[in-house]
Amino acid sequence: MIISAITQALNPAEILLLCVIGLAIVIGALIVLIVLITLISKGVNAVDNALTSAKKSGKATSAAPVVAGAESEDEETVAAITAALLAFYEASATDEEDFVPPPFVIRSIKKN
Repeated sequence: MIISAITQALNPAEILLLCVIGLAIVIGALIVLIVLITLISKGVNAVDNALTSAKKSGKATSAAPVVAGAESEDEETVAAITAALLAFYEASATDEEDFVPPPFVIRSIKKN
């Protein structure tokens, strides 16, 4: 009912003009979004490249504590994952006599 009132008040040329203006606004907004996303991705890539080059050119003295901290963090991660899996298997057992150890052994955890 509203659309028929609008189309009766405007002639076909005005309706076509409104459609073209609306389409131009939508395309313009999409172009602005594409430009913003492109600029943001270039900025993120520049920061990432700067960080990787800084890591590569970092001093040996600053790299040693990071490696030691990473090893202890890996051990903590393995312990936490193992504990969570064992807790899951213990929770699934109804009695202590029904507990069956998991059919696997965690040997290593690979990080991406």
